[in-house]
Amino acid sequence: MAEKEKAYREKFANPYIAAERGYIDDVIEPAETRPKLIRALNMLENKVDTNPRKKTWKYSFINRNCRFGEPTMHYTVEHKNDVCILRVHHERLDTDVAHDLKVELLKLISAKNKSILLDMGEVQYADSTGLGAILFGIRQGREQNSVLKLVNLNERVLNLIRIAKLDDVIESFDNEDEAVASFAS
Repeated sequence: MAEKEKAYREKFANPYIAAERGYIDDVIEPAETRPKLIRALNMLENKVDTNPRKKTWKYSFINRNCRFGEPTMHYTVEHKNDVCILRVHHERLDTDVAHDLKVELLKLISAKNKSILLDMGEVQYADSTGLGAILFGIRQGREQNSVLKLVNLNERVLNLIRIAKLDDVIESFDNEDEAVASFAS
């Protein structure tokens, strides 16, 4: 039995075999542990992450509970030439604010606003729930004879719309005056 255990350890419970098969990247000998760790940490010391901050489940859950109090989305509503402009003052259009965006769009549509312009100039990131909220507004608007258009999209959000092949459904503009004028035609 001891021979079989030894053979098993040599064949399967051996870190060199695991590294050879690609299960692990490297085998670090105990004498090399400290210098390798120091080198790895030194590499990370000045690293800067340029992506938007990722949320943890706990953070999302806490923000979702905020819906029972104040809304998590910050926005302003303005009127310009019979066009209702909803300006989103939020960096991320994601799970935390998508519900609030839907609610606000429904309020504007229910108030018989026929032309609604969603200004996303401050939005740096949108995910599928944010995109879903926009599509919800477009669909609800069509049912009530309202039109929803977008303005001031950054490249990242515009790429999401293109990747989802929704650029035929979602009408967007780079310039607010151009967008407002498009409702007249």
